[in-house]
Amino acid sequence: MLENITNLQPMREGFRWCLKMKCGSCGRSWQCLHVQKCKLCTKENSIKIPSSTIKDYNAKDNEKFKMIVDFECQSPEPVDFLPQAGIAAECMELGTIFSDINLQGKD
Repeated sequence: MLENITNLQPMREGFRWCLKMKCGSCGRSWQCLHVQKCKLCTKENSIKIPSSTIKDYNAKDNEKFKMIVDFECQSPEPVDFLPQAGIAAECMELGTIFSDINLQGKD
């Protein structure tokens, strides 16, 4: 839930989305930041993020589901998002930018 902030979004180009993935072939899980071969079945799994699919989360979206990124997965299945530092938001009243917000607590 956003309180007095808007435009929640990755801070910079090249933001790293850290996901917990499951192999589409054997079901083994791992954390993924790039192309990776499954250690159990050796199938190569990859993810692409078209930059045009990254959207910010605004005050008008508060308490609603909104897709903020689209992952093109070849074989793997995302099972969890592992938030990292590097998120920015804007104060609604003053326009101040809060940078490098850490969402690791998933709150």
